[in-house]
Amino acid sequence: MNGGAYVLAREHFAVRDFGAWVGVAVGGVEDVGGWSPTRTAEVGSWFTRHGARVTAAAVLVDTRSEPYGPEGALVTDAITYTDGSLGMRWAFGRRVEVDARGGIRFISRGALTGTGRGTRPFAAVDAAIWVTPR
Repeated sequence: MNGGAYVLAREHFAVRDFGAWVGVAVGGVEDVGGWSPTRTAEVGSWFTRHGARVTAAAVLVDTRSEPYGPEGALVTDAITYTDGSLGMRWAFGRRVEVDARGGIRFISRGALTGTGRGTRPFAAVDAAIWVTPR
């Protein structure tokens, strides 16, 4: 069984079609009887115009790896990485939304790569059709 808990504090600033945010979070994940604490810091901005929104964000994550090692032994590694991403959201009418995001993970410490450093790209596309106005 596993689970997690986080407390997030975020401040938003907006002027017309532009906005930005900064935030910090603490928490962690419980898995296989071990607790992996996690701390994050984030900054981001957005620009909205004519039903479309462009966002840019950077999130610094400091956590621990999943447990590994000989049976009965709990071994984890410290992991630190930064995700930088760009995204685009389009709204079509009031009921259809499409989101696309891509970015790169800059790994600076830990078991995510053989050397503890490196980069990895990521991308996602989501779509939603709202069945009610709210």
